[in-house]
Amino acid sequence: MILRHVSLPLLAVVWLAPAMALADPPATLDVDLGGGTKLALVLVPAGSFTEGSPPAELGHVDDERAHRVTLGNDVYFGKFPVTRGQFARFVTATGYKTEAEKGTSGGSGWDGTALVQRRDFTWKSPGFAQTDDHPVTIVTYDDALAFTGWLTRTAGRAFTLPTEAQWEHAYRAGTTGAYYAGTTDADALALGWFKPNSGNSTHPVAQKKANALGLQDLGGNVYEWCLDWYAPYGDAAVVDPVQTTPDASDKPRRVLRGGSWLKDVKSGRAAARYRNAPGSRNADNGFRVVAATSATAVAIPVLPPLPSPAPLPDTRPTPAPASSSDAVIGSVFFAGCLGTMALCVWLIIAIFRSKKAAPTSRVPLKHRIGGDGFWIDAPGNFAGSFVTYHYSDTSGQRHNGQVRLDGAPSQYVYTGHAPMAILVLDLVPSSGVSVASSSRPGTWSSQSVRQPDQQRYGAVSSQNNDDSTFRGYPSAY
Repeated sequence: MILRHVSLPLLAVVWLAPAMALADPPATLDVDLGGGTKLALVLVPAGSFTEGSPPAELGHVDDERAHRVTLGNDVYFGKFPVTRGQFARFVTATGYKTEAEKGTSGGSGWDGTALVQRRDFTWKSPGFAQTDDHPVTIVTYDDALAFTGWLTRTAGRAFTLPTEAQWEHAYRAGTTGAYYAGTTDADALALGWFKPNSGNSTHPVAQKKANALGLQDLGGNVYEWCLDWYAPYGDAAVVDPVQTTPDASDKPRRVLRGGSWLKDVKSGRAAARYRNAPGSRNADNGFRVVAATSATAVAIPVLPPLPSPAPLPDTRPTPAPASSSDAVIGSVFFAGCLGTMALCVWLIIAIFRSKKAAPTSRVPLKHRIGGDGFWIDAPGNFAGSFVTYHYSDTSGQRHNGQVRLDGAPSQYVYTGHAPMAILVLDLVPSSGVSVASSSRPGTWSSQSVRQPDQQRYGAVSSQNNDDSTFRGYPSAY
């Protein structure tokens, strides 16, 4: 069903009315991802347009039925698809592993003739050479949502994937033809990288002609995940539509837009719709982000601690009364224990005094549990240092990890779910010298409330395809 008014929490933030801002938002915005990497955004004004295509358009198919759409609020749109370098910043900051990396089946990469599923095909190795300026590929729908969740927490601004209507509105930028500039195949090749001109690989972004808003790579290079489930359009005019449920007459698939380096130019038309299972991980699938026009403080949930367990009943047998000889032996034993304890206390005091006299290397490092990971608070002068940690999931299984600090006062470590307990073990500065953190070994912070997966980012997350169920998916169709 297409909703006329979106009720999902994050989308409500993304589509906040511009009137809430003190002034009109700037036409462009750069978000600092750390490490010298930035993400460029372009303002896409609210407005009405005709989504879909007329039957006479070359390449038109039945699922492109034309209908009127109104988008009520301005949003920021990624100027380009998310690049490999930007995704690498996310992975470095969080330790995130994509779905293609988690199991043994890998992703679908280019073997020289076609997309083939192999274990070694991941976003790091799609089967062709890439630089940090190429769009990232072999990312699933949930991988893309994980990136937007990290952006939301680190940038202080709500991010998500664009809806299908937002994507087409941004692509058209006021135009009504098959492409945002021109109508022929030759015109399309000037706008993007497709099968006839790609050389069977992605290309760096920003090499082709921009649309009227300054957006680039909307046609070709990589397909881009949209927030919606795929379903047929209706005939009626709609306001801020988003498809929140799969088409009941078909298998559940998410929408992709824009065409790719592997497809012909018709795939890059403004109205061309494509779809694939949300767990697909292909070398021609990528994504672009959309963001709120106003910055918002990101709330860090305060979660209650686990209740103290009730004491276990004492099931030990009641001892028999001691004899006089037993009492004498017990007194001697007790005096010996006191002497041993006194010696231990003296040793501890001596060690403590010697440590107190030496310069301490302890670092004020704290952590807090979030909805799908945890925050680490550390001084900014430790940028580039590594923090090692353990965390326990809801099944009781423990996981180990290490994250590199990017210099922010609070850094989020994404785990994909709410950890039940966390132990921050050590901080290793970039100099390589180990320094103890303020979280004492053996002291676990914990929570008793786990946020549902479908509420992680305010948009319904797809069910993860674990390695046992992933059998490969074809390119978008």
